Amino acid sequence: MKKNKEAYFLGISGCYYPFKYFSLRDEFPEAAAVYIFARSENGNSEPLYIGETGTLKSTINGSRKWIRVCRLSANALYVHFEEDAAVRRQIVDNLIKAQHPSCND
Repeated sequence: MKKNKEAYFLGISGCYYPFKYFSLRDEFPEAAAVYIFARSENGNSEPLYIGETGTLKSTINGSRKWIRVCRLSANALYVHFEEDAAVRRQIVDNLIKAQHPSCND
């Protein structure tokens, strides 16, 4: 993981959420989190899929969306660590409504 690389994503509520950057080649921690598969270039990040999990490493390694986001040139994973499942679901809903990621259908 690149140290200190963060991104902020805006939810429909007007709240910005801080996310840590991971390369898709990084080792992911086994932690509860909201995650965003994204296409990042020239300092801009386009969310392709937004999800949440209680076990990040297992979810990312077995993600059903992996092939689809790779076809769309995903090259980054952004992670917001959050233990509370209800809060994670609220954040995901808030972000999806604002960001309209193409793989959330």
